[in-house]
Amino acid sequence: MALMKSKGEREIALLEQLEQQIARREKRQRYLRIAAGAVALLGMAAIATGHALCGSHKESRHRR
Repeated sequence: MALMKSKGEREIALLEQLEQQIARREKRQRYLRIAAGAVALLGMAAIATGHALCGSHKESRHRR
């Protein structure tokens, strides 16, 4: 009768599943934080590049 589990065995199985879900969620959150940081860095780099390359162009437009 391996299919019938006692109450304690069912609780242990549920707790193991819960631990696995928590571990997967933490791993997913870690990846999302890394991705968000990379997007933020790319945005800052784009802004800095835009200011560096187009700064003189903006000044000449305002003088007209």
